[in-house]
Amino acid sequence: MPNPAFDYYAQELERKIILRLAEVKGVDLSTAMDWYYRSSLSVQISRNLNDIAYLDSKYLVRDLIEHEPELFVKS
Repeated sequence: MPNPAFDYYAQELERKIILRLAEVKGVDLSTAMDWYYRSSLSVQISRNLNDIAYLDSKYLVRDLIEHEPELFVKS
């Protein structure tokens, strides 16, 4: 069943994550968006697995950098 309130909250969280990721890693928003949408974190948030969408965006960015370092390797 669709939940418009959760959808709005998740979109806002994703926006904050992408902005924070760009700031922390010193990259443009396009690169940060690419990293985020290729991460398992984006899947977890979109599916609301383990209520992860209710965690703080700063914590989630630190966790993403720590647990998915392969996203940030330049090719």
